[in-house]
Amino acid sequence: MRIKDYKFQLINIECLPTSVHLNLIMNFDEDIKDMLPYIAARLPGCTYIHGTDIINFTEKYHIVAIKPREITITRVKDEKQARELCEYWKDFINETEEVKDSIEPVYEKKVEIGPLDIYRALPATNCGECGYPTCMAFAAAVVKREADIENCKPFFTDTDSGVRSLLLDKLQKAGLIQLTHDRKEKELNEGARI
Repeated sequence: MRIKDYKFQLINIECLPTSVHLNLIMNFDEDIKDMLPYIAARLPGCTYIHGTDIINFTEKYHIVAIKPREITITRVKDEKQARELCEYWKDFINETEEVKDSIEPVYEKKVEIGPLDIYRALPATNCGECGYPTCMAFAAAVVKREADIENCKPFFTDTDSGVRSLLLDKLQKAGLIQLTHDRKEKELNEGARI
């Protein structure tokens, strides 16, 4: 079941013929259908329902779909980036197979958070400190993994600690942040001072 070799092609996005980005289609001879529950377990924020034979998620600016014999990735710049992505996913799948016995397979996984969920918890100041013009644009960027919630300073100082904790828990469950012990401790201490 190890992926030894693959082929890939870059194609233009049909609905955006003038786009400078391409779609990558990576094909491999090995069928990884039985590995999908283990791969899904290692991908925070993915959507996977056993039997559909597809894992979907967004990583940075890419939409990724993993199927039994194919991976598709959007917004690829060029052939160099395509090769890097193919090697990354080949290694990721092979690593998953190597450690499969230590992974609890996931047979259903859905992301339960959207931009509005994040926006409702933000201070809604549209201050721009995060680098985005509005809080809504920032919330959408967090869901797409283009921004980190830590970039919103008012969220940690002006938001009710209960609301903040709920959102941080939701973000962690959706795989959009990793709450390390130090970060959780910092968040709890900041919340206690408010």
